Amino acid sequence: MQQSKEQWLATRTDPMNWPNNEYFQLLIDKAWQLNVELRSSKIHELWYYRPDSRTIYIWEPDLINEPLAYLLTVFGHELGHVTDFDRHPEFVARTKDLHYSNVPWDIELSGFVSGFRLLSELGIPLAPETFAFFIAPPMQQQVLEIIQAGPQQSRESA
Repeated sequence: MQQSKEQWLATRTDPMNWPNNEYFQLLIDKAWQLNVELRSSKIHELWYYRPDSRTIYIWEPDLINEPLAYLLTVFGHELGHVTDFDRHPEFVARTKDLHYSNVPWDIELSGFVSGFRLLSELGIPLAPETFAFFIAPPMQQQVLEIIQAGPQQSRESA
């Protein structure tokens, strides 16, 4: 049985200065629905997902210092990983013993594509160009090409 959102916030998330924004709150709601923990990252400037503990680690200073579009992109990307790892259990085995900086290209690409699709499904109005702006090249161009091609191409690539 899933916890109420209030119980989840009290027990499965670290207290953070969450943006008071309806779109960011939709992503928090999605994390609750997916039963994912939200914890503070101890790795400088890094957001990342740990499938073994179903935890997204968030670089807390970003919540105050970065623009909303960046926060939606990075949080969407991490939630994209959650849905990808749920759909593709083999991703767990492929990344189990890897350093976070060595995650395979196709898994990172899929996380971005799935993250953008999730934002779209939630009605979060973030243009493909804005989403891709926060992604480092050369991944940036590949993500942009896929998400601009439309939902069918995005599904095939994710």
